[in-house]
Amino acid sequence: MTRSSRKPVPMVTTERDQLVEIETPVNAKDAAEILGVSVNVVYKLAADRRIRHLRYGPRTLRFRPSDLYEFKRSGDGGDGLLDSADAAAVLGITPEMVRQVVAEGDLVAIRTRGGMLRFRREDLVDYMERVEEDPAR
Repeated sequence: MTRSSRKPVPMVTTERDQLVEIETPVNAKDAAEILGVSVNVVYKLAADRRIRHLRYGPRTLRFRPSDLYEFKRSGDGGDGLLDSADAAAVLGITPEMVRQVVAEGDLVAIRTRGGMLRFRREDLVDYMERVEEDPAR
């Protein structure tokens, strides 16, 4: 008889006697792998309350995979994040200008493990609204 290499999935019986699968939270390293960013970015996103997390003590965070996949899908494209060229097209500026705006701190960006910039559509919309209010930027 062969043993399955998969871990058993925790199950709970609800009030109506239905079995429900419990999602096992993952650590920051696994969350970073799911999102394709560094562990530091995961902690920054959690600190900024941009991704949901569970706190298991003063220094221990865990993340539900479903919340991570939802965050990943929240923008355009397969991973939910736009690259510099796509962000430039949305904003109507060059990719170099996008990098400059990020460096000045006017636009929020997520840095991947390889150092590439990724953007959420909501952050681009926020930036465009701020620029419309204050054209001197």
